[in-house]
Amino acid sequence: MKWESILEKRDSHAANIRRLICTSNGVIPSFSHSLREGRVLTFLSVSNWIELSCFLQLSPIKLEQVINCPNYRQFTIPKKKGAPRLIFQPDPDLMKIQRKLNRYLQDVYSFQLPECVHGFVCKSNQVSRSIVTNAQPHVNKQRVLSIDLENYFPSISAKRIKVLFCSWGFNEEIATALTLLCTFKGGLPAGAPSSPVLANLCTMELDSKLIDFSKNNELTYTRYADDLTFSSNDYMLDDTILRVLEIIKSTDFSINMKKNRCMGRYSKQKITGIVVNEKLTADRKVKKKLRAMLHDLAKNGLEIATQRHYSIVGQPTDLEQNRFLKHVIGVQSFVNMVNNHRFS
Repeated sequence: MKWESILEKRDSHAANIRRLICTSNGVIPSFSHSLREGRVLTFLSVSNWIELSCFLQLSPIKLEQVINCPNYRQFTIPKKKGAPRLIFQPDPDLMKIQRKLNRYLQDVYSFQLPECVHGFVCKSNQVSRSIVTNAQPHVNKQRVLSIDLENYFPSISAKRIKVLFCSWGFNEEIATALTLLCTFKGGLPAGAPSSPVLANLCTMELDSKLIDFSKNNELTYTRYADDLTFSSNDYMLDDTILRVLEIIKSTDFSINMKKNRCMGRYSKQKITGIVVNEKLTADRKVKKKLRAMLHDLAKNGLEIATQRHYSIVGQPTDLEQNRFLKHVIGVQSFVNMVNNHRFS
């Protein structure tokens, strides 16, 4: 109901808001109940090219240049398994635009945020969502089903993004411009600041269907980005699993069948790296590896620890040492977050 009331208020005050956009650099409307609501109303009221350029604080010519000639740096980062992940990093001008759009899109999403979603949720939206809150509902369950969406960002097409913007009341010109600012090569680029929240917004139909199905079949459902998790206090029938897969496919998402797992009580039930059999805990292997890295750092120093853990022949570079140190800090933060205690 919140979202519907926002749209009604936008329609009632659109003319006044558009005047503010063009004369006051997008000042938040005074009649809004909160800063977040005001930002949403401002964003949703943009109706033409001049207003969009004023909203983004760019000249119309500069905005046209960015839209017509998007510039991305392409590189890969390694995955734990499988092919490297392809990253598209926008140039500074486009990055700045996407970061601003991300703030407003996050505000839009905050008025529609489902309880099941725990990934890519902005902390400023006054909700605490993380891999821990994603795993918590599945603790001590008889069966846990984990499903992975394949090529999550690229699979969300530019056409789907434009349909989303049109559904909020943007006209053809503005919906097209916003789509071109946020997509690349026909889909959401991994590496763009606006991609995560747009992916969440485009997955709302799937979330809604799976929430209803889970309620009717006594399942618990959560989603962290492209990781979907279902759990049950009873045995999970094959027909139930097949129906879940059908629902996912019906919303034009693909499933990475190699990563699907149905885990019973007497096997390790792991969700986004967190074991949930009886209580939330980090995987024993992860903790053991962390202890080994910390011990090596304390005993032998950063250079030798980097050399040993990355199996480097010769002296590791400063970049490799920095990467190893960041890796240790990341693993330690993960373990501390899950287990709520600090390794010395």
